[in-house]
Amino acid sequence: MGLLSDPQCRRALARLLLRLNTPLCVLSYLSGLTWFLLLSLPALAPRTYLSENAMGSTMVGEGSDLGPRALARDFGGHKRRAGGMPVEWLEQTMFQLGLEVHRQPFSRTLPFPDEAHERYLVRGTNVFGVLRAPRAASTEALLLLVPCSEGTKNNQAVGLLLALAGYCRGQVYWAKDLIFLVTEHDLLGTQAWLEAYHDVNLTGVPPPRYPLGGGSRAGRGAIQAALALELSSDVVTSVDVAVEGLNGQVPNLDLLSLFHSFCLKSGLLCTFQGKSGLLCTFQGK
Repeated sequence: MGLLSDPQCRRALARLLLRLNTPLCVLSYLSGLTWFLLLSLPALAPRTYLSENAMGSTMVGEGSDLGPRALARDFGGHKRRAGGMPVEWLEQTMFQLGLEVHRQPFSRTLPFPDEAHERYLVRGTNVFGVLRAPRAASTEALLLLVPCSEGTKNNQAVGLLLALAGYCRGQVYWAKDLIFLVTEHDLLGTQAWLEAYHDVNLTGVPPPRYPLGGGSRAGRGAIQAALALELSSDVVTSVDVAVEGLNGQVPNLDLLSLFHSFCLKSGLLCTFQGKSGLLCTFQGK
């Protein structure tokens, strides 16, 4: 402070800066250019890029003690006794978790018989629960769906879906509705549910019964993103992300980056479309 408060010292410092003005400007310009070029090195370049800071993996509280295995065992037992999808058990479990539970029976006429049973008419039932955003209007929604496969192939995914629904029920900061959907007959059930949700009646599928507005769109928000979960084992060592979008477009890159960062943090091998290193390709689009 004494150097700056002394008038003579201030004049001497000003003369020094004026005399070194050109070298300092050149040095600053070269330093900035060098640092910009060094950002292309793998050691300094960021692995992922997030446009929305709130979606960063360090901005949320992580919780992994969900207990999905117990729910998966219960689901598998009721599935064996029912000889298919345990609709009543799913409705009761979702209701106990505090969700708005709905059932959607559907039937679909196939143009060709399927390979498994050589049938033309497929009947099934979808069960889904809606978790309303406590602090926002029901204008937007996120969809998490799990197909009910034959045998024990995807029981762990259903258990994880129900455990995640119970965990999300205790949160109070959601800005979008969360829809937890269990479909029957895989893609056929998913297509039937989407047609009914968007009031596109192409297959004669009855719309879901909603408490608000009956069959209208009241209480149904626009789906911003959807995630289909399939688990082949209860011990997860690698995760493959199949990216699907509308008309060749890819979904929100922040979701892929967040998923990739969590896999790296948990020590899991993360691949996209069965290949590794595709995240940089998506970032360049």
